[in-house]
Amino acid sequence: MMRITESLLMDTTTRNVDTSSSNYQNLAQELSTGKKLNEPSDDPAGTAQALNINSSLSNITQYTTNANYASSFMSMSDSTLNSVYNLMTQARQIALSAANGATQDSTSTAADTAQINSIIEQITNLANSDYNGQRLFSGQQTSTNPYVVGDPTILTNPAQAYKGDDGNITVTVGNSTKININTPGDTIFTPIFTALASLQTDVSSGNASAISNNDLQLIDNASNNVLQTRASFGAKVDQVNSILQSLQTSSANFQSELSNIQDADMATLVTNLQVAQNVYQASLISVSKAFQYSLADFIQ
Repeated sequence: MMRITESLLMDTTTRNVDTSSSNYQNLAQELSTGKKLNEPSDDPAGTAQALNINSSLSNITQYTTNANYASSFMSMSDSTLNSVYNLMTQARQIALSAANGATQDSTSTAADTAQINSIIEQITNLANSDYNGQRLFSGQQTSTNPYVVGDPTILTNPAQAYKGDDGNITVTVGNSTKININTPGDTIFTPIFTALASLQTDVSSGNASAISNNDLQLIDNASNNVLQTRASFGAKVDQVNSILQSLQTSSANFQSELSNIQDADMATLVTNLQVAQNVYQASLISVSKAFQYSLADFIQ
């Protein structure tokens, strides 16, 4: 009967050592990693929550990347169209001057024509602008320039001169939020080149009446179209910036929630680790004494 009691005592003492050792090692690992979730078995429910949160954070990271791209793409488009508008303003000033036929002579006519040609070339180059290699105004044909600089078709048939397509570039910036970030160039530049081609012809021929009655209106219509497109870009950039703020807030909230699930409370952990160490050491002393008593009994 005595031998059974000693055996049970030894088994219990050994189990206590194993338990206290495991507890101490787990706490030591938490202190080392700063995490209370190091293995799925540490907290299966918490692990599942952490996986879901990490998935959400991954989506937010992608949405943020997309939104930043969209904002930059549209801001670049808006800046480019601002330059286009300024050139159209110059063209209008030329038109106003040329409309006053009394002040025009062959020298001023040649100078105005040359300036119009320069404006056409500059606008063509602006139409071919890109963001990180992606053409802004080619529709979905972002690797293709929408216009060829010097192409005579730009003046004779602007719609045919366009090399892009009418496709929209859509960017996903949320679970159910997509934003169209481009405007195909033909809708912007066909009216512009039509107006400038007409102005060039009428300035060259000294047709002041046509400039006054037709060309100025064409220029104004094309310029207003540029302004409307810029306004659309501006509104969308504001929308994207608002989305970016929301994504940042959501990310911070998820990070905080994730921290509560998997990050260890270091102050409490240090205290618990010290207690676990004391318990472990005490269990070692207990098992040592138990072995000593058993050996003594065996000798007797």
